[in-house]
Amino acid sequence: MIEIVVGIWAVCLVLSLMVSGFNIFMVRRRLNSVKLKTLNANLEKLNLYWSYTNSNFQHLSPDIVAHDKNRSLRQAYAITLLGLLSIPGLLILMAVVLSIHFLAKTRKEMAVMGSDLAKVDSLSQEQVSSLVQELDAIV
Repeated sequence: MIEIVVGIWAVCLVLSLMVSGFNIFMVRRRLNSVKLKTLNANLEKLNLYWSYTNSNFQHLSPDIVAHDKNRSLRQAYAITLLGLLSIPGLLILMAVVLSIHFLAKTRKEMAVMGSDLAKVDSLSQEQVSSLVQELDAIV
């Protein structure tokens, strides 16, 4: 009987590691994406940056972008613990990862990532300012 319990736990552990690996891969891919780098390069002209953890414009200060990236990765590692403990933890982990990467995108985040701020790297400060004002009004 104990072999069945250990077998189920081992399967859940492997599945949890796979889901966690996928989550960490997706977070890293988004943090290193060309769109995010272009967006932050444009926003730097206004002393702003796009916070991945808050999905909003934030004021730029020294090392804040690196801190935001580290915070995002720490959150990805923290939710990994959900699935390593139990079968319900695996189910919760799967629900969280699916919602983070496929369902829980705000209208503002989708609008910002689809705008010229994230696509065109040669925008003037005035163009960046008008786009930020327009996108900042989205709730």
